[in-house]
Amino acid sequence: MRFLTPWALAGLVPAVVVLILSLRRRALLGRAVTLALLALALAGPEVAVRQTGETVLFLVDRSASVGEEATNALPELTSSVLARGGKVGVISFADGSQVSQWPGVGEIPNGGAFSSFGTNIGAAVDLALALAPAGAQIVLLSDGRATGGDLLAAAARARSQRVPIHVCSVGQTDLVRLAEFTGPREAPLGTIALAATVEASQPTAATAHLYRGGEEIRAIPLDLPAGRTRLSLADAPPEAGFWSYRVEVRANGDRIPENNALPWGVAVGEPPGIVVVGLGPTATDELLTAAGLTFRRREALAVEDLAGAGLVILDDYPLALLGTRTLDALRSYVAGGGGLLVIQGRQAVAGYLGPVEELLPVTYTVPERVQEATAAVVFVLDRSSSMSAQAGGATKIDLLKEAAAAAVEAMPGEDIVGAVAFDRYPQWIVRPGPVSEVREELFEGLRRLTADGGTYLFTALDQAVKALLPLEARVRHAIVISDGKTIRDEAALSALLAEVSETGVGVTTIAIGTDPDPEVLRTLAEVSGGRSYELAAMTDLRPVLVQETERVSRPRFMERETAVLPGPGATAFPLSGELPPLAGYTLTFPKPTADVAFLSPAGDPLLARWRVGLGQVAVLNADMSGIWTRDWLRSPQLGELWGLLLGHLWGERQRVRVDWEVVGPTLRLGVEAAEGGRWTNRLELTGELVGPRRSWSLSFEQVAPGRYEASLATPGSGAYLLTVSEPSGRYGGSFPVVLPYSAELAAFGPDLDALSTIARLSGGEFVRDELLPPSSGAGRAWTPIGRALLWAAACSLLLDLALRKLLV
Repeated sequence: MRFLTPWALAGLVPAVVVLILSLRRRALLGRAVTLALLALALAGPEVAVRQTGETVLFLVDRSASVGEEATNALPELTSSVLARGGKVGVISFADGSQVSQWPGVGEIPNGGAFSSFGTNIGAAVDLALALAPAGAQIVLLSDGRATGGDLLAAAARARSQRVPIHVCSVGQTDLVRLAEFTGPREAPLGTIALAATVEASQPTAATAHLYRGGEEIRAIPLDLPAGRTRLSLADAPPEAGFWSYRVEVRANGDRIPENNALPWGVAVGEPPGIVVVGLGPTATDELLTAAGLTFRRREALAVEDLAGAGLVILDDYPLALLGTRTLDALRSYVAGGGGLLVIQGRQAVAGYLGPVEELLPVTYTVPERVQEATAAVVFVLDRSSSMSAQAGGATKIDLLKEAAAAAVEAMPGEDIVGAVAFDRYPQWIVRPGPVSEVREELFEGLRRLTADGGTYLFTALDQAVKALLPLEARVRHAIVISDGKTIRDEAALSALLAEVSETGVGVTTIAIGTDPDPEVLRTLAEVSGGRSYELAAMTDLRPVLVQETERVSRPRFMERETAVLPGPGATAFPLSGELPPLAGYTLTFPKPTADVAFLSPAGDPLLARWRVGLGQVAVLNADMSGIWTRDWLRSPQLGELWGLLLGHLWGERQRVRVDWEVVGPTLRLGVEAAEGGRWTNRLELTGELVGPRRSWSLSFEQVAPGRYEASLATPGSGAYLLTVSEPSGRYGGSFPVVLPYSAELAAFGPDLDALSTIARLSGGEFVRDELLPPSSGAGRAWTPIGRALLWAAACSLLLDLALRKLLV
């Protein structure tokens, strides 16, 4: 028997006194027994119950500093327990813990509960204590290098529960690591001094590579001795701005490359507050220069470019190239008070646009409230006798009908569709009407269509164009499919070319085989601004026709002369005269809260803006390269518009100073705010830290005059963007934050002092030669009997009272 709270046994003293008194007065005997039972119950008594075997729980360190060493040592240890009839449980851990194997259950699949870049031994011990059966013991396979949790407190809890923790030291050796890379955080334009420290566990040859902004600028061969080697580096950045540097050390035989590189960032000089992103110079550069504004031009937008920026201009930059991290950083930058201007020409809207739309005041999707059709399409189908020939196991006319039906299915229900077939004469299958209303009639007409007669295209196409002219739609387009050479009629061709050129009706031509007249079809497409396809076989028609129909019915831009009309928000842009017409524009639709300054006669926004947090985003649905804005570039009103637009978007913020420090598992961010040489207090500063995979919202607390701090768990290595703002928008900015690799990768090999402390505090031992000491509780388990003694005391008291009543 043992007692968990032996001090309670002092209660036996009064019981003994009462027992002695009962020798004279036997009535006190019952009370003496009751007091003795209560004292024993309060002392937490436990009795040993024999078991058939022992249970050993192995805690296996899977962190990066240990690698697979603990896993490899496990089988030999478990075999020694199983050989003597014991049971085995396994808990794997790194920065988190999970049960991998349990007695009576077997192996448990990996649930991905932790990352290897961290070590929380305390959490693994607590999990084992919560699940351990009576009489179990714990074996820890680790290097003892904890980066999180309270290991000593967990070891003390194990001792209080009489569960010993035996330790088995494992770990791996790191040949080379980059221990430090430092430099100034701010520097004038010129040469920057940088320093790196390399640590080697043994003499070895290596190479240090210095990168600026992803480009290698220097490679230095090294002959490293064992210990630390200091490297002095220098670089002269080509211009002012924020420059990210990275040093990487490479050595043959190094098995842990994750700690061979460190980043650093330097704000050089006074970087221009405007960042222009685009694939080449445009009139944007000339307009900014004429206004006396300095700017940085980049071919691609990096998160670091947002640091110190007051305005970002995406100058016809393909929006599909903006990744999730860049979009998150842009959103945070604007919400913190930055300005964003998106110039949307042809290149900007090419490809999948994705979530960028959430940031803009316009949408690319036709809203339900827009009743008119976006596109009106008439299919002009060749039904001449040549279409009765076989192609891929079916007739050409059947393949044509199938492709036309599939193309109609791809069109939105509110669009307009029609179809006319031709041999020597045209025959309407269905007159143009809403897709949702004429679809079934069109399908029935296609089913009845047969191949016969000669080939004369011009009358059919002329009727299609005339049918499209009165329709109210943003796009009016005819799609011609033919496999034969039409009868040449120069007069009809000239009249048709003039008609499509003047009316703006587009024509797409699809020629199949070698018989059609490619010159006629290409000319029709070129004059009308359409496309021309030449297919080798009829079996290729369906995917091409469906794709072309989708392109026509869901246009990204409108290419025709468009007058520029004032919108509801035009009062913010008082110009001395009207803006000239555009030759085309990107088709978008305003969001409900957008402020539309200029629009097309069809009501499509040409310039719109809205507020996002403390900043503003504007979209100009035209290019600045002169494709659509040829007349604009010659107009004096463009300079006026440009100056007013930049004035609305520019974020006027009082710059603050930012610093950061990694303290163990915590990243501490500091902000200092001052104005006119005096600290600024009582600011309600908030922020957002945007990283490669996620972002963190921050709330800063004032800790000293003009100083504010926020903390969070240290994220991974790399460059981050910190945006700081406050409700008035007066103080804030965007700043780069560069973090080193995880503390898990900073030290390797067993920490024998830490492992010895764990064993000593918990009553365990060091495991030698993979042989576990037998458990002190092997073959028995302690069972509490305190509750049974309490019941016995209660019964004793009742019996004593009953006897007293009977004897009276």
